[in-house]
Amino acid sequence: MKLISNMVWLRILVTAAVSIALGGGLANGEAREWKLKLPPFSGIMERVSGGWERLGERVFRQGDGEAAPTILLFGRNEWADYQLKMRARIMEGTGGLLVFFRYRDKDWSLWWSLSGQESIPSGIGRNRWDYGKIIPETGIAHSIEKQKWYEISLIIRGREIKGYLDGNLRMEYILPDDGTYTSGKLGLGTWNAVAEFELLEMDQFEAEMILAPPSLRGKILVKGMEEVPIPEAEIKGTFGTIEADHQGRFFIQELIPGRNILTITAPGFVAQRAIFNLEEGENIKAFYLRPRILIDGGRILFFREYERDDGMPRGDLFLLHLGSGVERKITQHPGAYFSPRWSPDGSMIAFYTLDSREIFIIPAEGGQMEKVASGMSPHWSPDGQRLLFLDGERLWSLKAEGAEPVLLFESSTYIKDYSWSPEGDRVLFESQYHIFVVNAEAGELREVAYPGKNPVWSPDGKTILFISPRGLMKVDIEGENEIEIAPIGRFEDLQWSPDGSMIAYRRWDEDTDGTQRPVLHLVETNGKKRYSTFHSIKEGVQEYRWSPRGNELVLLTGRKPPMPNTIYRMEVERKKVEPIIDLPATHLQWSPTGEWISFLSEGEAGWDIYIIKGDGTGLKKVTDTPETEFQERWCPSLR
Repeated sequence: MKLISNMVWLRILVTAAVSIALGGGLANGEAREWKLKLPPFSGIMERVSGGWERLGERVFRQGDGEAAPTILLFGRNEWADYQLKMRARIMEGTGGLLVFFRYRDKDWSLWWSLSGQESIPSGIGRNRWDYGKIIPETGIAHSIEKQKWYEISLIIRGREIKGYLDGNLRMEYILPDDGTYTSGKLGLGTWNAVAEFELLEMDQFEAEMILAPPSLRGKILVKGMEEVPIPEAEIKGTFGTIEADHQGRFFIQELIPGRNILTITAPGFVAQRAIFNLEEGENIKAFYLRPRILIDGGRILFFREYERDDGMPRGDLFLLHLGSGVERKITQHPGAYFSPRWSPDGSMIAFYTLDSREIFIIPAEGGQMEKVASGMSPHWSPDGQRLLFLDGERLWSLKAEGAEPVLLFESSTYIKDYSWSPEGDRVLFESQYHIFVVNAEAGELREVAYPGKNPVWSPDGKTILFISPRGLMKVDIEGENEIEIAPIGRFEDLQWSPDGSMIAYRRWDEDTDGTQRPVLHLVETNGKKRYSTFHSIKEGVQEYRWSPRGNELVLLTGRKPPMPNTIYRMEVERKKVEPIIDLPATHLQWSPTGEWISFLSEGEAGWDIYIIKGDGTGLKKVTDTPETEFQERWCPSLR
């Protein structure tokens, strides 16, 4: 059951509430309901005592100068925490003003008295009162003047109560931790005074009733907004403190029949307070905690290495929900799980075991691992229906639902740089410096270029970029119309811009002193305009990635970790380069919307995952363990 928060402005509140004709007064105890359209809400307004009338849209007057006390209530008994802001003044009389809160009835209520007499203090009182005099349990020698407007604010949060008069803290009170006064209505009042009230705003937080069987043996499930159980959650209440099991469940057996207040907390989430009213009904109820932060992309997949066994890494694949910081282990036991890949819709993950060379798929939120083939380095097709993988020197295509794999190519030496076309109907790869395109279904093979290596599809799937002894070349998939993009050099890391208008690559350029370093170059796809960057960076560009937005790149310059290096952001059209952060970093990755950048950084305990916004703000260490995390992958789907 979720926590409901409503900001109720008096223009909305009074217009709706006083349409029940306060102008002529209400019969004692009469109650009416009103409903607000946005946000959804229902409540009750009730005159308990006193002669109340409406003077204006937001103004009430209480005219019984000798009554003690008078009471006008708002809301429902389920109101738990709230904030009230109003203006009020005493017109005549010898008494003072009252603000009621967590009011259930005359024997179950709290009130704050603002005295108009110097001989009677102001302060907090509970339950009954002596008619004619309102003397608080805790008070201060402070009185208010007649005919003067005061701004009054009351803030209730859990057991903590604060009252402000003209912006100054005049009352602070902590309720006893005995489970009483946990919720109730909010009200205005006077004692021995005629007064006017102008309500300004009301912010109330309401915990809905939760049904449970009289046996009190129900279960509570605590989840995050991503529908993921939170095993780190903790519940406190009149029964004590209990912790969730590994699936985020609490087993409640000791609740007292009737009303019970619970506080639910978990690392990375906003605490929630809820009220149980035990009646016959459901025996399990889910609570949803709101995360403290929200990050686009939502989820990062990574491998956590626990140890090495004869040089072989041992660990598990984990899924990290960035909105809440909740981690979920998705493999069942430690192993060497490598090359994890998201399916395009973010529902499944494919990987292979480094020691046994077997390919598995598993639901992204965890579940049964299913072996689908022997091989390594699986790649999902763009439609998520097939996997491309290697088994020795053979290239295979496999339908994800378990059909027999299709042999696409067999080599006597090696196969490398294989990838799906953007349409998912063809596969590009290199073998013995021959570049091939093969039909993924029929196995029809075409040689596109020779000699060449490191082939890369264009975003539209019509041309291929590759490295040749003649330079950096581009050719169409028919093997025709070959053009030079850049002259002969030592090229690395070829990348198309997302819109296909530019090509980026690293080339090892020689300085005047004869030393070489990797320099980032950009060139238009027609090969006519070229741009080079970072000739002034002595150590060169170690990594770079195009943003999904296509108008910027993130760059890593300097020496490789653990030596410090610098992450830069470059705006292509403006040719503007700005540093983001300096620290040992590697493996730059953009989030799906291009707002965040993830990277690995090495500390004293091992490698951890960090994220930072492209403008250099919002740096956050999202894993913090003595183990090493790597192979991180953003989920491509934002669902």
